[in-house]
Amino acid sequence: KLVVDGYQCINPQLGLKINMQGGDGVQGRFEGTLTFAMDGRSRSSVFELHYGEEGYTKIQLQFDPFELTKLQKDVSRYLGGYMAKEWEVNGPQKAKRFEKQKARALVTDVHQQENLNDCGVFVLENTLRSLSMSGTFLKTMAEASPEVLKTFPWPSQADITQRKAKMKAIVARLFAVAAEKGIKDVEVLLKQDDDLKAEVLAAITDGGDGEQMAELDKWSGKLQEELAARQVDKDKEKEAQTRKEEAAAARREEERSRKEEEARKAEEERLKGKNPPGRKKPKPEASRSASSSPSRKKG
Repeated sequence: KLVVDGYQCINPQLGLKINMQGGDGVQGRFEGTLTFAMDGRSRSSVFELHYGEEGYTKIQLQFDPFELTKLQKDVSRYLGGYMAKEWEVNGPQKAKRFEKQKARALVTDVHQQENLNDCGVFVLENTLRSLSMSGTFLKTMAEASPEVLKTFPWPSQADITQRKAKMKAIVARLFAVAAEKGIKDVEVLLKQDDDLKAEVLAAITDGGDGEQMAELDKWSGKLQEELAARQVDKDKEKEAQTRKEEAAAARREEERSRKEEEARKAEEERLKGKNPPGRKKPKPEASRSASSSPSRKKG
């Protein structure tokens, strides 16, 4: 069984590529997959696998939220390219280059779909909520840790079910008005009918829902507290790093002074050894002409 967020996933599907049970004195070998069914209750990236009868150590499985899978990396690159192109075409400062390499992709624990067909609606709902936030808030949110992001009021399966009902109703309404007016272009319909446009807007937004806004404000307070705490930690780390650098500089200066003192003493010893106190200076040798034997007298 697999334990996550306090509940158990049991009866997994087993798919073995190699099934060699072995025997007495013969080691067995198994290779394949265990597939557990999880629902929206699972919002954690930490799992605990229980296996065997008794006496086997439980295995903890944890996925690093900063470690992206190949698919997630491909999606990140695709979105980065899209945003770069969007900035180039429609950006407010086209002359300023959009650095997609600086974009941050972070995997966080969110509600998961409980069926096989709501993945797209989850994406739409998260997109709609992101568009309803201010750019400043989104930038601040990007600095949050995975632990704090997990507590964000992400859409649940119940929210998705409600959004699907709203979208189904507004689509039916659009078809009815289009048939009534004989217009197939939705953009034209909305330009001609302000009430219909307001209905569509209400269907894809929350219209300042009080409960959701209160929940968002509460979470925003948590975010600010965490960022403030992280800033304090950063200041402490910076202070500790400064003290380290100062201590290292002091040690280097001490080492330099020691080497200079050793070099100075060595030079003094060298000079003393070359001309020690009390030693008489050697007299210069007499020239060969002065020290040679007397010249032979001429006959």
